[in-house]
Amino acid sequence: MLDPIRADLAALHAKADQLHARVERLLNVFTELLKWQPIMAIHDDILAAISANDAALVQVGAKTDALIAAKSESDAVFGDVLPRVTAQGSAIAALDSKIAGALPAALVPNDTSAALAPAAEPAAAPAAIPAAIVTPTA
Repeated sequence: MLDPIRADLAALHAKADQLHARVERLLNVFTELLKWQPIMAIHDDILAAISANDAALVQVGAKTDALIAAKSESDAVFGDVLPRVTAQGSAIAALDSKIAGALPAALVPNDTSAALAPAAEPAAAPAAIPAAIVTPTA
């Protein structure tokens, strides 16, 4: 009659040993986790820095979008202004040719080689000028 009770007690004792071993392993895991706590704090700091960096990237993205919009607006204004500037340049060139056509031929240089030639030596002072005028006195 005691044999079934002893068998049940032995089975319960084996299960208690298994549970004790599991609890011991869990305690070891928790002990290891406590060792990692400073590393987890650094990990949390890194996550916070990444989050701040993401927020800064969002701000940079917004500023970049604003700059792109401003550039697009500038390109549109430039597109409007460029034909006007080109037309004004054409009008100035037309006026230049009208002025050149209206001047006597003697005033319009056809050959620019004379303009590129070295300048002539300056003439000597005429002899009629008194030396006191030509040479300053102290």
